[in-house]
Amino acid sequence: MFLHLLNKTQRQCFCNVVRFIIMADGVVNESEHRILQLAQREMGLDELPAPVTSLALLATQLNVFESPMSRNILMLESVGAAMADGEIPQSEMDILTQLCDCLQIPEKRIDEFKELAESANELHLKAEKLIFS
Repeated sequence: MFLHLLNKTQRQCFCNVVRFIIMADGVVNESEHRILQLAQREMGLDELPAPVTSLALLATQLNVFESPMSRNILMLESVGAAMADGEIPQSEMDILTQLCDCLQIPEKRIDEFKELAESANELHLKAEKLIFS
């Protein structure tokens, strides 16, 4: 949705964040894989950066999100990616909460991001139904 507003460095970091989140539960399903591919296309990245293997390492990269807008985009799009399979497992929610802490975003904002992501997901499913029926 808003990934085009990020600069190239932020886009690459976003990919790292999303990959880390969707791999947290040990299962990357088709919906999650598709979300990553769509994000890659939307951001104009030829290839994905190498995956990050720890939250501590990932946290050191988050300083590229300097503005409140870029931090909000990161969280909104990350919550949306985490909901790709219709729910957010606790392991992924824990990472989202820790990301909020790192980015100095109040944890209660996750609910706002989640509500918007749910609405967007519902609209997307309705659109697919209209198009493919």
